[in-house]
Order: sequence, then C-alpha cells, then structure tokens
Amino acid sequence: RLAGSASRISLPGPVKTMQDIRRETEQIKVTKCMESARTTLAQGMSLQIDGFLLFMQGIENENLASESIKDGTATVVKTIDMIESCKASVQ
Repeated sequence: RLAGSASRISLPGPVKTMQDIRRETEQIKVTKCMESARTTLAQGMSLQIDGFLLFMQGIENENLASESIKDGTATVVKTIDMIESCKASVQ
C-alpha cells in the first residue's frame, strides 16, 4: 500500500522493503501443503515489484507497470485460497 501511494521519486525505499520481504518469504520453512502457496505468493510479490520498477523507469512503461502490479495482486489473492485449502485439509 505504501508503494502504491508513493510518488515515483519516493518509491526506491518501499520497493527495497518489498524485495526484502519477498526474500524472507522465499526462505520461510513451511509444510508440504504450503510450499506451492509460498511459491505463488513470492511470484505475485515479484510481479508487483517488477511493476513498481517499471513505473520508476518512466511514463512510457506505465501501462506495463500497471498490468504487472494488477497481475501480482491477483496472484497474491490466489494465495489466500491456497492457504485456506491447506487449512481445510488439516482439519
């Protein structure tokens, strides 16, 4: 949210934080069932990060940036269903 509301010039800090969080996410130890959810979450985060990087590069990349951020958000949302499915299989 912070990156989405930041000006182009203010994005490097929030994007670095997003990259750090993605790296931490990739390293988290999870159960077998949650492995694909973790991978999908990291992929969605990468799409969002890539979108913000494109946006920072300039106006000619704004449409591409917007699509990447939107696709990343959809992928992250998909992760919620995957997590719920794993929770249901344990109960």
